Amino acid sequence: YREDEPVKIAASTIVEFNDDYEDVKPVSPVNTETYSKDNPYDGKKILINIDNLSEEQKGKLRTAIKFYAKGNVNSEIAILDCGVEKSCGRILLTEQIYNNFEKIVEKDNINLV
Repeated sequence: YREDEPVKIAASTIVEFNDDYEDVKPVSPVNTETYSKDNPYDGKKILINIDNLSEEQKGKLRTAIKFYAKGNVNSEIAILDCGVEKSCGRILLTEQIYNNFEKIVEKDNINLV
């Protein structure tokens, strides 16, 4: 540490120190969920119709796609914009992740093909 330089912090997780530190489990900011051979979502494609989405929903959708595109990927994701299908790349897809997308865009706007 040098007084004339700003402090630099490198950390993979951040935890709050308290009296019960031994019981605190750090939460990783990176998606660590993995898929297995038994995952029924393996190789499927999510198709999301964005025609009826608000700008807020579209923003949340962009964020979710970027988040789940990190690490292991097993499925394609695409949007349907004015009847035109546009690929958004590949993401990690599990039942929980599919349910998260349903919450963002509503069930009527998402299909698994």
